[in-house]
Amino acid sequence: MRILHYTIGFQPVRTGGLVKYASDLIQAEGKLQNHVMVLYPGSIKADFRFRIEQDSLKSNGTIEIFSLVKSQPLPLAGGIREPQRFMVPVDVKVYEQFLINSKPDLIHVHSLMGLHLEFFLAARNLNIPIVFTTHDYFGLSTEPNLFYDGRSFDEHDDLKFWELIARTAPSTVRDRLNQLPGYSVVRDVLKSVSMSRFKSPRIPIKDADLESTNRTVSYSDLNQLRQYYMQMLRLVDFYLFNSPIARKVYEHNLPFPIDGSVIPVTSKDISLQRINIPSKRLPEHARIAYIGPRADFKGFNEFIQLSELLEGSDMKFVTYGYEPKSGIQSVTELGRFDRSQLTSVYDSIDVLVVPSRWKETFGLIVVEALSRGVHVFVSENVGAGDLLPKYFVYHNLRELCCKLASRELPEISVTLPSFDMHVRTVLDLYSKVIRRKAIEEK
Repeated sequence: MRILHYTIGFQPVRTGGLVKYASDLIQAEGKLQNHVMVLYPGSIKADFRFRIEQDSLKSNGTIEIFSLVKSQPLPLAGGIREPQRFMVPVDVKVYEQFLINSKPDLIHVHSLMGLHLEFFLAARNLNIPIVFTTHDYFGLSTEPNLFYDGRSFDEHDDLKFWELIARTAPSTVRDRLNQLPGYSVVRDVLKSVSMSRFKSPRIPIKDADLESTNRTVSYSDLNQLRQYYMQMLRLVDFYLFNSPIARKVYEHNLPFPIDGSVIPVTSKDISLQRINIPSKRLPEHARIAYIGPRADFKGFNEFIQLSELLEGSDMKFVTYGYEPKSGIQSVTELGRFDRSQLTSVYDSIDVLVVPSRWKETFGLIVVEALSRGVHVFVSENVGAGDLLPKYFVYHNLRELCCKLASRELPEISVTLPSFDMHVRTVLDLYSKVIRRKAIEEK
């Protein structure tokens, strides 16, 4: 099978679960004798001319890599302040010729960021089916998490929300920095200095803000952008939802019916298929952990509140995954760690809490912890919660406090597909979509 993937890039320049999963899937498909190609938004070139080039430095024997030069800007930080700069038309024939030359049987899109509508139109013109994995909600919104200032907008994703996000979105200049050569170095520098030159400070939402007539961006421009992404999503033939939560959000926010299946993502680093974690009583000085960025949408502030609510207990609350910037009295901040330290980190904790406040499409960290024998509690917003017994999915902090205070943790028994099985499931689905597309052509 000839498969073309579109992803936002590769590690270490791009980071996150989307990038890792796409890379793992691409490599695995290549090893199964498929002809795999990858298109990604490349670095800015001096002539700033739209084209597609083969990236010989990244390509290897089984996988061909192509750079999309002069892609749309990459709003990785969330929000779009200048909609017209994200709808710049290009010559559809460039995409058509690329697809004619590369001859994919199917296209797998992992994100709409950086892509032009003409890519989807070219695939339609050539009757090439497109599948789309719902790693986040970019396209439904300009904020990939549908979360802003302590509030999820998954049920209120309207133009008022788009305009609110635009007020504090980075400039397009900042978005274009994401495509500079050596961006990973620039990114690390930006993390260590003030971002005020590039991004307006977030202002707490008041009810009046959503009704304000003092708009940064016109509703007309935002509606054009919304329709631009709706056209892309309408041209997707089949959706691969990471979880029922992701499916529900997409179906609620798209104004047309869609076809797809729920296929939870997994990782090649997880080898266990059947996981049995016996019941246990939490020991004295049990270590309750949070692993992730210091971000409200991930529930960092919820975890801090949890530690304060249980401050009188002997439990120890620890955090990993970010550079500690200031001491927090109720937790011990242990900072970042690399993949080689995973086992020692999980061996040192008794419970992992995944307190996400956004409608997290999956949450690979849940599977990662389970595969290492750690009990996991997740908020009701976490897609991977479907894998857990209901006892370990909590609705509010008070409920979680009671469960931890009881110190009794029931057994967790979970059966997971191996990554190899997951890849074969995806390939089987590709074949079904290709056959269906062929029938529709007749």
